[in-house]
Amino acid sequence: MKNLQAINVTVLLSLMLSLGSVCFAQPRSAHQKHHPKAGKGRMGRGRMGKGHMGRGHRGRGERELYPKLISLPDLSPEQRVKLRRVSYTLMLRGLTLMLESVDDLFRASIDEDLDRMHSATLRLRTGLKQFESALATTRAIEQGASPRNEALRWFKSELHLLPPVGQERKTLIFGMSPFHLTICSVLVIFMILMLWMYVHKMKKAASLLQTLQNVPPPSPKTQTLERASAHQEVATPRSGKWSGQLKVGSIFSETPNVKTFRFVSPDESPLPFAYLPGQFLTLSLKPDDKVVKRSYTISSSPTQRYYCEITVKREEHGLVSKYLCDHLTEGGTLDISAPGGRLTFTGKEADSIVLLAGGVGITPMMSVIRYLTDIGWPKDIYLFYSCRHPEEFIFREELEYLQARHPKLHVLVTMTKAKKEEWPGPRERLNKTLLSEFIPDISSKRVHICGSVPMTAAAKSILSELGLPKEQVKSESFGGQKKKGTQAQTEERQEPTEVTQAPKEGVPQVTFQKSKKSVDLPHDKCILEVAEENGVDIDYTCREGTCGDCIVKILSGEVNMECEDGLDPEEKAQGFALACQAKSTKDVVVDA
Repeated sequence: MKNLQAINVTVLLSLMLSLGSVCFAQPRSAHQKHHPKAGKGRMGRGRMGKGHMGRGHRGRGERELYPKLISLPDLSPEQRVKLRRVSYTLMLRGLTLMLESVDDLFRASIDEDLDRMHSATLRLRTGLKQFESALATTRAIEQGASPRNEALRWFKSELHLLPPVGQERKTLIFGMSPFHLTICSVLVIFMILMLWMYVHKMKKAASLLQTLQNVPPPSPKTQTLERASAHQEVATPRSGKWSGQLKVGSIFSETPNVKTFRFVSPDESPLPFAYLPGQFLTLSLKPDDKVVKRSYTISSSPTQRYYCEITVKREEHGLVSKYLCDHLTEGGTLDISAPGGRLTFTGKEADSIVLLAGGVGITPMMSVIRYLTDIGWPKDIYLFYSCRHPEEFIFREELEYLQARHPKLHVLVTMTKAKKEEWPGPRERLNKTLLSEFIPDISSKRVHICGSVPMTAAAKSILSELGLPKEQVKSESFGGQKKKGTQAQTEERQEPTEVTQAPKEGVPQVTFQKSKKSVDLPHDKCILEVAEENGVDIDYTCREGTCGDCIVKILSGEVNMECEDGLDPEEKAQGFALACQAKSTKDVVVDA
């Protein structure tokens, strides 16, 4: 303890001598000018009592003068004299506070009073700041030092930006330190590199765009048609279909006999194909240990890239629909090919759209409605939907929701067999009055129809009476005549052998050129049915003339078709026909 006290005494005496030398180094004439009564014998404790220093320490405006140096060049001579007096006063008060603090620190160290020692050091720092501020101000006034530089030095010291005492800060270009110069150099190099990459990418994009504009690549459809015209050989122009397995993600009950099946990729990735609103997919399944194909319209919106849905009505005598509704479960997989179909609408084909649906024929219409409302299509959408009873109203809640959110969606629903108390709306079949009152200027609209064969035929007749051009009407029907199935899809392919039947009197013949077969073509049968009966393989999906999968090239002769929706005008002009619709009263030659 005695050694510690001896060390403390030595340190404090050295500090007092240093402070005393600083004090008495100031010009005495300047000190006596402002304090004529102050002398060596009057610097004792009686003159600088605690009460006097307490007021000086609390005088916040006199404690530090550095901020006043900023405006020093603008001060008048009188203000400079006043500032000089204030600085001398503050120097004496700072020195007094330091001496008092040293004395108090000395006594506290002897008593080992840590709190007093801490308080004394704080007051010592305060006195030193007051003294330094006054000293810098006096030097700036009397010795011609730059006041602004002195103020700047003070601010840097407060922010700890000055180098350690006795060590100058190293600077390079523009006063920057090596560290700052390195950081700035790295940033400049990075910016130059990014600018170069941007210019390089823009040049490549401009070059690619120029190439695409100058040499547009021919579509697969155009290439196929050109080859068919040049070589009299044709493969179906429908290419790019995807085939594979999809998983049943969810099953929803829409009505007591209608279910929606949601298909997803087995690995939960986006669907491996894209489709348009109104297209369909084809299922291949074995309900009775035999491969059966059925096509169902996709009812979901193409904006949903992770799933697609079909909505199926369970028919009591329907082989596939019963199997789907009764046996298909979530998590199962099905062989599917997609997409197909021409009854599509994306909003680019016309300024408005009229959708006429009956029963489960609302499925392609829902795909169109969902898609157009998803993309915020700003034009009018008219849906006329007919079913028998309110419990058979498919997508009722969703349609009411969409109609409430989209003012451009207009919906009219009629129930053909409902009682008045069951349905407050129209309870009649589709007719001219309902359509003309519901849809203004219908003769200028584009119309899509999907329903049973009688409903589709009646709708076409009504639209014709209302003056709607035939080319503005697109249709798709279901529930027509039962078509014969084919086993050609499951049989092994064999080399074609020449088959020629003796023609019957008055019955035309069809010659399948690739298969080397010539057979009768009865007036009541289409080319597809005759091909199936004689082992000629022609692909098909819908058998209703809408998908276009059974397209064939007519090499000679003429055919008539009840439905041509699956053909483009240019395909028909080049001699293509739909095998499921093509009938003839004369001999024909088919490239199949």
